[in-house]
Amino acid sequence: MPSKRRTSTPKKRSSKQQLRRGQPARSKAASSSDATSNDIVGVALAVCAVALMIALLVPSSAIVTNAISQGLSFAFGKGAFMAPLALLVFAATFFLDEDGPISGRVSAGLALILMSAFTMLSLNQTDAALLPDLVVSAERVQEAGGFVGGGFAWVLLKLVGQIIGN
Repeated sequence: MPSKRRTSTPKKRSSKQQLRRGQPARSKAASSSDATSNDIVGVALAVCAVALMIALLVPSSAIVTNAISQGLSFAFGKGAFMAPLALLVFAATFFLDEDGPISGRVSAGLALILMSAFTMLSLNQTDAALLPDLVVSAERVQEAGGFVGGGFAWVLLKLVGQIIGN
């Protein structure tokens, strides 16, 4: 007598059935090209991070190198070296074989950490609580968190003060 039992494992769906159900059919060629493009983006970001770090650490009279160094120093102040390091960590996420938006989560987390570090550098300047406009003055941004940290610090100093802002 023939058995009427079915197996508990689901049958493989054809690509036509997947497309009908709204699931994209992914071939090996498409996934390998995605992996290759992720690798290329990761390497390009890592090279940019190394170039930014060298521009910061090695003083030069070259126009582009000096402009990059000054721009990073004005933007991020004493924390300028953290920006290339964060870019290098972000570049490393492109080599992971995880499914999902890990790069987006890592970049958002790194951005929040960097913003808080730059802001704390600017908040803890001398006389910042007395004169909040000093945290965004061009003379003092390079000794603190740059214009980025100074902008957030200025908002915090105006709204909640130095103690709560920290």
